[in-house]
Amino acid sequence: MYQIGDIFYLDNEYSKRAEFCNNNNLMIVEIESDYNGRRFQIQEIPAPSETELKQKQIKDIKQKLEKYKEDVEQVELFGMERIDYEEKKRLCKNMILELRQLERDGV
Repeated sequence: MYQIGDIFYLDNEYSKRAEFCNNNNLMIVEIESDYNGRRFQIQEIPAPSETELKQKQIKDIKQKLEKYKEDVEQVELFGMERIDYEEKKRLCKNMILELRQLERDGV
């Protein structure tokens, strides 16, 4: 039906093309207009850069670290008992070390 590289004008099939792109991990990009009007092209979504991948990795680690820290603090601050306390404490330490390494490597 549609394919990468297709160029088209704004028409009544735009929403069908958009749905096709959404279902196939593609995107619609507006390109240079011509005498007939605005033009669009179906393109692949570019792969994330190494920097973007590292930023996502750091974000994911920080989110997990916050959750684990909350679990550890329940034991340390409020005396609550948790079966996984030692494991979470160890994981927190490992994640902190991993974050430091990622930050040293630069993002």
